Amino acid sequence: FKRGSPQVTVCWNVFGLPTSLHRDGVLANEAWPYFDTYNTHTYSRPKHYLQQFAAIREGACGRPIWLTECGKPTPYVDGEEPRDPTPENMRQQAEFIARSYACSLFAGVDRHFFYILGDGPGQSAMSYGLLRQDFTPRPAYPAMAAVGRFLAGAKCIGRATPSVYAFRAWPDGVERDVLVAWGSEGTPCAIPAAATVESVHDFLGRRLDAGVPKENGMRPIFVVMPKGSARSLSLEPPPGRSAERRGRPAAVVLQVSMPRQSTRLTDQAYEIPTGQPSQIPLYVYNFGKEATRGTLRIEDCPPSLVAKLDSTPIRLAPMERRRILVSVVPKGSARELAAGVQVKIRGDFGTAGRPVVAFRLVANPAELVPRKLVPVPLADDKARWRKHVSKGSTMHCGFANLGALEFDLQYGDANPWAAPYIDLREAEIPSNAVDGLAYVVQLVEGAARVRTTLAERAGDSIHQYRPDAGSVLAGTKPQRI
Repeated sequence: FKRGSPQVTVCWNVFGLPTSLHRDGVLANEAWPYFDTYNTHTYSRPKHYLQQFAAIREGACGRPIWLTECGKPTPYVDGEEPRDPTPENMRQQAEFIARSYACSLFAGVDRHFFYILGDGPGQSAMSYGLLRQDFTPRPAYPAMAAVGRFLAGAKCIGRATPSVYAFRAWPDGVERDVLVAWGSEGTPCAIPAAATVESVHDFLGRRLDAGVPKENGMRPIFVVMPKGSARSLSLEPPPGRSAERRGRPAAVVLQVSMPRQSTRLTDQAYEIPTGQPSQIPLYVYNFGKEATRGTLRIEDCPPSLVAKLDSTPIRLAPMERRRILVSVVPKGSARELAAGVQVKIRGDFGTAGRPVVAFRLVANPAELVPRKLVPVPLADDKARWRKHVSKGSTMHCGFANLGALEFDLQYGDANPWAAPYIDLREAEIPSNAVDGLAYVVQLVEGAARVRTTLAERAGDSIHQYRPDAGSVLAGTKPQRI
């Protein structure tokens, strides 16, 4: 990219789940010389950004962080044309925008892109857009304009509380200090007593001549203050960027390329069988203008694997690619491999660089034999099971033979899915000693793909984890998942 246009900004390709595993992969692969901005997405609540972005700040390696997709989906009202959410949901979307920008800028984001200007087409049940499909604005549109007006060129100074954030900005083109603040339901926002207020504006940008409202709930307000006056406030500073990691891109680059069906995206890993050797294709590229010669070696391999590759010197012409096979053999207990392990390979090509590739491998859980099974009697009480179904679908639950539960699912015409779910009681939540979940399912009639979703509540948000791509139920015999 840089050879074609030295001034181009090379952005990190977004992975939509900003996890510590993803950060670890960036660091292990020493990827920092290859991107100018570290990009990410989030649909979490703004109050969780600070903690959620901790791994992102480290993975950015001192580069700017771009939040290239962030929004608040709101459900459409069924059967109405033109399609629109309820007025209450549209108001909540509008209120979300200033809170989201304030919290993301404090959490370390340099550029924040809202998703999305126009409304999404098709049969989606959720609305994201600032504009309707006929391009008339929803309330979120002037709310976005207000953020652009009062946080123009903003740099976060700090926060007085988790709902009062201070910025140096240029509202209406004039340098000022600006507070973005909100309260909670039934409670006004608490502006610091030392704040010198020039003007107050609501989340849509309208001036509030009466000043800070006595009861504004979650509705954000913008408080414009004289330049430099925020220094008199007691503020928690925003977290700093991680230390900048320096380096130069190597002319020689290593790449692991496994079949797509082996990818386990959530685990940031490739799936391999446990009972036989695997051949991992490794490609070596020379993007330099000169021929080069070098060697490869296994730099790091866990005890649960034996990894080997040919250490014979490799000669590469300019723009040549060479395929090398890395032999990987699981050994000993498969428990470590079940959680995922990392293999790291280092090259030494002299002036052409010392490239590295680190990749994670994970076992196919269907091949693992449990040492111990702990029953969870989830089928004992059908009243505990809840239903979550797509529009037009229905689901009924009843008892079948052998104490099993039977679910009757009738799918609608569009986007057919149905998810019976259950909240585990405290005593049923597995401990850290548990490595997996197994259950038996039998298709009685029709066709289906079964996919497991594990959900964990963290405050007001719910984090979902889908450990596999799903299993197609074949025939009517019981299948162990």
